[in-house]
Amino acid sequence: MLDEGDGIPQDENKAVRWYWVAAERGNAQAQFKIGLKFDTGDGLPADAGQATKWYYEAAKQGHAEACNNLGRCFAMGEGVERSDIEAFRWFDIAAELGVANAAKYRERVARELTSEQRIRAGKLSKEWLVELRSRSA
Repeated sequence: MLDEGDGIPQDENKAVRWYWVAAERGNAQAQFKIGLKFDTGDGLPADAGQATKWYYEAAKQGHAEACNNLGRCFAMGEGVERSDIEAFRWFDIAAELGVANAAKYRERVARELTSEQRIRAGKLSKEWLVELRSRSA
């Protein structure tokens, strides 16, 4: 609400403070929002490494958009070493979690992989999803 001024005056600084508190306490949506703030430099200094860190924290809890953004980070080498295998993995996870455009990005990355690399990336994705689902059960 503070972030967008939904029903109250917009206050970026307060929004970031509340996101930070919630993110530190493990709230996946807040972790994703902090990642976005670092990614865009909106309310926090632009820092690709911090963005990736917070996307990963949210992704560990099954936040679909965070997984998608991790895919982009690995595909572009933003905040992490560029890795098509990891990009494929995170786009695949995001697609499985329902992010509409993730499958399209996964297929773009797949063109850069050998069949062996694609199998490896798919296996990493499936293992991660099994682990996520077992934690959620």
